[in-house]
Amino acid sequence: AMHQYLVGQMQYNEQKYPEALLRFSEVSKLITEPSPYLHARVAELSLRTGDLNRALEEISKSLKQDPNNPKTKLLYAGILEGLNRSDEAVPVYESLTKISPPMIEPHILLASLYQRKNELEKSIELLDGLVASFPDEAIVYYYIGRAYEQKRDVPLAEEYYAKAAS
Repeated sequence: AMHQYLVGQMQYNEQKYPEALLRFSEVSKLITEPSPYLHARVAELSLRTGDLNRALEEISKSLKQDPNNPKTKLLYAGILEGLNRSDEAVPVYESLTKISPPMIEPHILLASLYQRKNELEKSIELLDGLVASFPDEAIVYYYIGRAYEQKRDVPLAEEYYAKAAS
């Protein structure tokens, strides 16, 4: 199992994702104790190779063993979005914004999801709160600008796009 794991890790590092997926899948069959890390890695690789259903299956196994891992929950929400199950992804992102405030990704992804659902005020409110914590993150200003652009408030959109570019 260790040999397969090491070879899989080398292939992963070389961005040979299909090969790494095969190796990590073999390791998963060989070990006796379930590994949340291994299931999460197989989920990530399944996602990268386009098998979203397997990715969901593997990430669910990982979360069953380690339900409070923020990175795993973030991957889970992304897989749900990839499967067009955005309504299920929203509460996962919302919980991540509360349990892992220093992580910017769940905030941005949730704001983007709100924008796709045309819930622009929710998106702007979330992002405005993020500006206080991450005043130097251009992506926050970009998404605020995008929300204002969707609202057809061009002057405010331009103001935030300018902040993003500076």
